[in-house]
Amino acid sequence: MIRAEMFIPVSDWLSRRSKTGIFLLGCVIIAVLGFVDYLTGPFSFLIFYLIPVALITWFGDGRLGVVGAVLCSITWFLDEAASAKTPFIPYWDLAVSFSFLVLAVSALSLLKAAFTQVKEFALYDYLTKAANTRFFAEIVQKETDRAKRHKTPLSLVYLDIDNFKRVNDTRGHQEGDRVLQAVVEACKRSIRKVDIPARIGGDEFAILLPETDAAGSKIAVERIRENIRAVAEEHTWPVTASIGVITCGNAFPPFDELLQQADKLMYVSKNGGKNKATYGVWDG
Repeated sequence: MIRAEMFIPVSDWLSRRSKTGIFLLGCVIIAVLGFVDYLTGPFSFLIFYLIPVALITWFGDGRLGVVGAVLCSITWFLDEAASAKTPFIPYWDLAVSFSFLVLAVSALSLLKAAFTQVKEFALYDYLTKAANTRFFAEIVQKETDRAKRHKTPLSLVYLDIDNFKRVNDTRGHQEGDRVLQAVVEACKRSIRKVDIPARIGGDEFAILLPETDAAGSKIAVERIRENIRAVAEEHTWPVTASIGVITCGNAFPPFDELLQQADKLMYVSKNGGKNKATYGVWDG
């Protein structure tokens, strides 16, 4: 019995391919379908051309999907023309097939946009666009498993915005929202693409640094603190960041314990006068 879980590895593999690679794969499928269509003679093969068009549209984009629809229509037209007894029928079939496939591209593009929006709402914080706690926990678990296999370190940063309540009280919650957004943007400018920022709640954030030891985490954290300081000065916000960092090299605790330990280190910074970073190593 075919189960949906069986298609997840294929979907993941396709999602990692470039748009050009997806389009070329679609072209190969179109060529194969055209050859089979030619061999089957008058048997209508149009419905099968939805496969490459859907593939190109979903894993590529709508514009490439339209190009795929054109190629499918031309291929089907040539196969129909080779066996048609009436000269005008293939041209009518060409118009019908192209219209049908373009409508399919349009419908799939709308569905993909809706799916992407729902996915973003489910995985990311709506205000800052950082990962939410649930999604972040999944990522940390995957990266922890990978670190164990490859024997590589990872670090987790826990960040709390100092004096955030003062901004809300004196300038309003809209300005507070802008502070949160600016802090996340400052963090993103400070880290690599493989590093994952997340909003844990309120004005607290976490950042996963895969393949990063204690020395590497200090470099990243200093960039984060400097960029937050710069954006705060630019907007005259009285905010800084208290940060806790936990690094794992040999032992890797569950997500909750790792986050809790980084949180404790953050409070050491907070209680030590704020605008500091405190570092620790998980030793089990």
